[in-house]
Amino acid sequence: MKQKTRLSDWIEKYKDSNLLQELEENIKKEYSINIPLDQIEMNPICSKYFVRKSQISPLEIQMNKKEVMDPILVRKKSEKYQVLTGFKRYYLAKKNHFDSIPVIIRDVSDENMLLLVAQRFRTYNDENILNKAYIYDAILKLYPISRKDLSQLMDASVSQITNTLRILKLNDNVKKALKEEKITYGQARMLVGLKDEKQEEYLRQILEKNLSVRDVEHLISLYKGRKSQDKRVENFYMKTGIAIHKIGSKVVFEFKTKEEAEEYYKKILYKKRK
Repeated sequence: MKQKTRLSDWIEKYKDSNLLQELEENIKKEYSINIPLDQIEMNPICSKYFVRKSQISPLEIQMNKKEVMDPILVRKKSEKYQVLTGFKRYYLAKKNHFDSIPVIIRDVSDENMLLLVAQRFRTYNDENILNKAYIYDAILKLYPISRKDLSQLMDASVSQITNTLRILKLNDNVKKALKEEKITYGQARMLVGLKDEKQEEYLRQILEKNLSVRDVEHLISLYKGRKSQDKRVENFYMKTGIAIHKIGSKVVFEFKTKEEAEEYYKKILYKKRK
């Protein structure tokens, strides 16, 4: 996408404007037209965007072709129309095999499309982290901006942008589990940087044993420090949930609560007295 001006300057000037609200208010005052669904596609920034099951209400799932749908905002690009707002309505129309959907067409530049997408994702705090990663990655590939510029646009720190993008390094099965909300961002983040077979192994354990982020973190620390932590220690942890660390000649037990530590200490004393 060719830029006529420095995009970073444009971001600084317009990042706090509310183009999305202005467009949505104007849409309510206009008449829409129906366009065949096969002529509509997602905009290139959101080409990998997906809708989570938890975002769809039972009523929306029951939508059928006879029902009237509010129009979505699109722009004409080459021979297609690209979705700018109304992602969920577009998704539901495809899911329910609509022949056509109502749209309002706007002449929106690449720069303003970026602003629209950014404003939408800033207002959806519960968006799946994988969606955010796809969006960040697409913006950096399509536009000549830095991660610092992107952080200003998305109202996130550079480290948040970087950590989110690292999710894309996960293997496909882990990303699929994250997409389907079978694992959390915290659990997935622990697996970044591991070899594929290890990601698969820990993913299986997370799903089968309902491991917490802390559990996964400890198992990975055992794996990475295997020279000083043998397999028996890992098995003990999986069986009891008590973390063990070997520090020099000392063995340190880590408990979740003070009460848990005291209870275990009593058991040890009782065994010694016997």
